[in-house]
Amino acid sequence: MRKSPDQALHDRIMILCQQLGYSVYNYLPDSKAPYPFVFVGELFEINRRTKFNRFGDYEVTVHIYADDPVRNRRAVIDMRNAIKNAFYQLSKTDGYQVLNHHTTGRVLPDNSTGTPLLHGVLSCEATLN
Repeated sequence: MRKSPDQALHDRIMILCQQLGYSVYNYLPDSKAPYPFVFVGELFEINRRTKFNRFGDYEVTVHIYADDPVRNRRAVIDMRNAIKNAFYQLSKTDGYQVLNHHTTGRVLPDNSTGTPLLHGVLSCEATLN
């Protein structure tokens, strides 16, 4: 059975991150996971149908966490840019054509664990048909 387009895009982004050599999770790992790591998280979709085809617009949010905000800021930004560049190279995944790449990103402090973290966020948007 063929994967749904949203699952295909999510899985491909996970593979791209692994190929870049990053520790990648599809869930937030426990506190024993070494930093930095990548969490491929939320997925949003908007579908539309044309006279001849169905298109879907998808957004996958990629989170990058590092444990030393001062020292690892460059690492987070470099990781985010490497993932973005790999995403822009994506033209097909699991039989779907990937079009209209767009990304947005930000880096922010994160105190959710009691330890100061740096949290990079990359939203990867694409149209699949």
